[in-house]
Amino acid sequence: NYIPFVKLNVDKSDSRKKIGIDESKKVLLFFGMIKKNKGLDVLLKSLKEVVKNNQDLVLVVAGRAWKDDFSYYQKIINDNKLSDYCIIHNYFISHEDVKFYYSAADLVVLPYTRIYQSGVLLMSMSYNKPVLVSDLEPLIEVIIDNDTGYVFKNGSPSSLSSKIDHIFQNFEDLTRINDKGREFIINHYDWKIIGHKTSEVYKNLL
Repeated sequence: NYIPFVKLNVDKSDSRKKIGIDESKKVLLFFGMIKKNKGLDVLLKSLKEVVKNNQDLVLVVAGRAWKDDFSYYQKIINDNKLSDYCIIHNYFISHEDVKFYYSAADLVVLPYTRIYQSGVLLMSMSYNKPVLVSDLEPLIEVIIDNDTGYVFKNGSPSSLSSKIDHIFQNFEDLTRINDKGREFIINHYDWKIIGHKTSEVYKNLL
């Protein structure tokens, strides 16, 4: 986890003003480099259904496209009339500004379609934010649905939209889920614990 390296005393209201988000909005965050396997298209396709029941919701996309063409995602936004529900910061987010994006968010979404491990997952939880992930094995090693976070079916916009709708209809549960997630990464992803496990692996190779 990144808990020793992040600061949590950033005001949510000030963060939203800095990014340009209405304080009354419920905020989804997609953070990090945009690649085809990150599933941003799945998230955008799900948003069309989500906003029918959640007019006060906004998706913040923060990160630059890498070996990918953002026009593909912009077309999804345009075709589904989602511009009013999206804030797109398609550029590199400086280290100094990362804290503002996490502080402004209510829920971080990782709709990845293929991944081996995720720094964004542990970073989000280190910033004390609940996460919603696809059911890929490396992600569900950390996230137990409705316990340490939320899980939806990989690659399914309908599953993702249903889960987001459920989460925001039960908004009061986010604090409990967030607390369980933070407890999990403290107990299982502390640097000393990971260091010990790594050491044991090398010893077993001798």
